[in-house]
Amino acid sequence: MSDVPVDPRWFEAIDWTVFLQALQRHKIFSLCYEKIKAMAPTEVRGTFDSLYQAHVDIIDERIHEIHLLFERAKEQGVNIVLNKGIALSVLIYDNPYMRDARDIDLLINDEEIEEVNAFLNGCGFYCAIGKDDPYRIDRTNPDNFHYLDRPVLKTAEHHEYFEYWKPTRDGRYVVLEAGRYLHESVKDIASFLQTARYITIQGNDHVRACDLEHTYIVLLENAYNDAEGFFESIPSLKNYIDMALFAQKYHAVLNWERVNRLIRQFQLHRAFERVVAQAHALFPALDASCFAHTGEPEDADGAADSPFLYDWEMEIGERLFLDPQERERLVAAMSKKLGYSDMNARYRNPLETTSGAWQPLAVNDERIALNYKFDYRSDQLVLQLNIDQLSLNRLTEHHEIHIFLIDPEVDSPDFFTHHVVICKVNGRLEPVESSLFDHVRRTEAPKRYSHLEHLADGVLVYLSLDAIDPAGKIGYCIGIVENLLGKIPHWITPMPYDKKFWAAMPVVALPIKAKLRAGLRV
Repeated sequence: MSDVPVDPRWFEAIDWTVFLQALQRHKIFSLCYEKIKAMAPTEVRGTFDSLYQAHVDIIDERIHEIHLLFERAKEQGVNIVLNKGIALSVLIYDNPYMRDARDIDLLINDEEIEEVNAFLNGCGFYCAIGKDDPYRIDRTNPDNFHYLDRPVLKTAEHHEYFEYWKPTRDGRYVVLEAGRYLHESVKDIASFLQTARYITIQGNDHVRACDLEHTYIVLLENAYNDAEGFFESIPSLKNYIDMALFAQKYHAVLNWERVNRLIRQFQLHRAFERVVAQAHALFPALDASCFAHTGEPEDADGAADSPFLYDWEMEIGERLFLDPQERERLVAAMSKKLGYSDMNARYRNPLETTSGAWQPLAVNDERIALNYKFDYRSDQLVLQLNIDQLSLNRLTEHHEIHIFLIDPEVDSPDFFTHHVVICKVNGRLEPVESSLFDHVRRTEAPKRYSHLEHLADGVLVYLSLDAIDPAGKIGYCIGIVENLLGKIPHWITPMPYDKKFWAAMPVVALPIKAKLRAGLRV
């Protein structure tokens, strides 16, 4: 970022084990190696050298596979684009070894997934999941791989398919990820594919990568997703370094009008404005003109569709080293604070238990129709689920109905006070003790209900209320999960493990007697 030389005195009092862990956590070990290896004490220098050589071996392996993929893709006319990884190493640093690049990331046209899958199979890559946990593969155990006969999305709305794996040598694997979106922010990547250009990686000039303007969007979006995403642990310093150095290198040749047009198209002005401000906070010596891209914000209609931003009470420098569990606690608090506020239209206009009106559940499967309504009886919230016989017949042993009540205590680290799982058992809906995907995500909430009553066309679920918010309201989620292959959870309704859910959290208002019982003013 500047010409200030590395000063050995900076390293006099550091714990080199902790320092190395931080370099690896923020994926900047390879970037810093040449600068700091001379500063390392003798007892750790060997570790640094060994780790860097392992990194070089991994990059060499990835480059070999990239050459193979793109030579064949050009021959066969397959539409793939190299995203991030080694492409950024070359564009930003003119050196493929400067960035940690564990996987090969591709952008693809989702409508061409069958063609791309056949192409990848022909190159030795096969989609796989873990046998015990589909999202975790023990690559040291060949028996832990379960190869799929077709590509499967990680979740129904996920931006990527399950990883493709290719064995190489000595029990090693190359991992490839096929992405149809840029995370959840950019779901139309047609222009990324259409404007891709050829770059040269170690003599191979057949590699297609994003052009400069789209690469800048990728860098900004990646920094935003890691810093503001619902699932991510803590922001990565690598993202901000890449973003800042790219802008510093290319600001004179970037078509800023085109960059602004893309930002407006994807309605990401507010999101990108935040990560640019974070980069300035981290690197105050950086020339501000490098980020002269923000332009004018979206109009009122566009701003309404922009992703909401968490209201962090700490600076980005502190957040970079935040404990992951503390981040989870803060995300839970900020998410609930949004859901239980007038910023949520459903909080302003909640469902009334006294209305008696049926509400259709939004299901992304036209074969299944489920309606529900709430009542309040004997100091309990009563949920009535109605499902017609045809829809019930279409439920399989791999479908689950999940019922959550959202914890109204904003400062509590828990998202939920209740979690009930219902499945079809012997032709009717029954509560079950555990979910088929407990191995993926264990909720901290107990599966509590006082009792369940069967009806001719559904069930009544009686939920004892532990707490309600000061306005006498309670957030909830009713969802349906289809477990593909019995172990891959695909929500076919909006799920609570999603940032967008909290901006439109469903809310039910309780009657006056419930508020009186809770000691609330009415």
